[in-house]
Amino acid sequence: MSEPPVRLRDDPSIEPELKDALGQIGATPVPFDVDQGLSQLKDAMGGPGAEASWLAKHKLWLAAGGGAALIGGALLVATPKPLPPAAAPPPPPAAVVTPAPVQPSPTPEPSPKVEAPPPAPAPPAPSVSAKPQSTKPTLAEEVKHLAEVRALATGDPAGAARKADEGHKRFSGGMLYQEREAVAITALARAGRAGEAKARAGRFLSQFPKSPFADQVRAAAP
Repeated sequence: MSEPPVRLRDDPSIEPELKDALGQIGATPVPFDVDQGLSQLKDAMGGPGAEASWLAKHKLWLAAGGGAALIGGALLVATPKPLPPAAAPPPPPAAVVTPAPVQPSPTPEPSPKVEAPPPAPAPPAPSVSAKPQSTKPTLAEEVKHLAEVRALATGDPAGAARKADEGHKRFSGGMLYQEREAVAITALARAGRAGEAKARAGRFLSQFPKSPFADQVRAAAP
């Protein structure tokens, strides 16, 4: 290897398109890993035998720096560098929920005070009066009244007749009516009022023909 190395761009066997690509790559500094580039170059040439044949054909002299840059340029043209994955778009900002304003509850207006009407005056208590007497006379009262009529018949026959009539009104429907009427007819006859005595005797006998006082009435007014 006494001859100086031949650049790829100066090799007449290299296609013009490859030369132009090498010129553009060589003008741009590109970081390159030498070990990785050599390994990929060997794989591209098809093994160790192909590598020796290719180097002998093109008389490459790999020197630190210049030769590595040329080989790296060829590899960059042959193997494009994968693009980094696109960054995920940032998440949309969370929606800010503004709370609805709280409306203050209306203060209820105080209801007008309704005054209760004054209590109605209590009705006057009924006056306590004496217990009314029974209007219906008793049998004892009727017996007492008949005794008074009999007492008057001896000294005052006219008064006895009047008192007997009062007893008929007071004790209407009483149990001593027949005896009281018989005393009254007898008293009228004694008082000289024979006509009245006969008239009342006739009514008595027609109403009570079997009365125990029928004989007394017939004797007083035959």
